[in-house]
This record gives sequence, C-alpha cells and structure tokens, in this order.
Amino acid sequence: MMRPLFKRSASISIVEVHKIAEQLRKVEAKKKKTRRTVKSISERNLIYKILKNNRLFSHLSEDNLSKLMRAMYSETYEIGEQPITQGDIGDCLYIVQSGGFDVFITNKYGVERKVSYK
Repeated sequence: MMRPLFKRSASISIVEVHKIAEQLRKVEAKKKKTRRTVKSISERNLIYKILKNNRLFSHLSEDNLSKLMRAMYSETYEIGEQPITQGDIGDCLYIVQSGGFDVFITNKYGVERKVSYK
C-alpha cells in the first residue's frame, strides 16, 4: 500500500483563485504600460529630494540613490484610474509629481474610510 506524500491537505477556494489571477493580470498590465525611464533635470531633482528626505532611503550612498533613481519610471494615470487597490500585490513605490490621490481602506467589516488626500 502506498503512503500519501502529504499528511495534511490544502485547499483554496475558487474565489481566492480568481482574486490571485486578477492580481497577476493587474501586475502584468502595469508591466506592459510604456515606461519612460529618461528623466528631466527637474524630475531627477524631485526624486532625489524625496528619496534623500525619506527615512527608508536617506541612509543610501549617492551611488545607490543614483541607481535607484535610474530604475524608476514615470506613469500617468487618468482621473478615476486606480494605480493600486487594497489587496493587490504591492510591487511599486509611488511618488506623486503632480495631482493627487484619495486613499481608502476597507476594514474587515466592509466599511471604507478615506485615510489620505492630496
């Protein structure tokens, strides 16, 4: 008699599979957007200032800050377009050059509240 390889079973619901697939589609769609990595002097200065004054990046050397800046790219979002939704895989850092975003969080009871506005 063959013994099972796993003593426990795992399951994932259809809803969870659909959520994961949707998140992966969003990530792939973002990657397909045209990304402009060439930056003007004013864009480089803005990014440098923001990174240098941020606790997460302020300790980086000039060389590492420069590498990070070169890896960054610009995207434009239209009014009503959502660059990220609660529950999405977080794979980006957003620096808002102009305009602003409303940020909403939905709690475990389904109540949505605005936590930020620019």
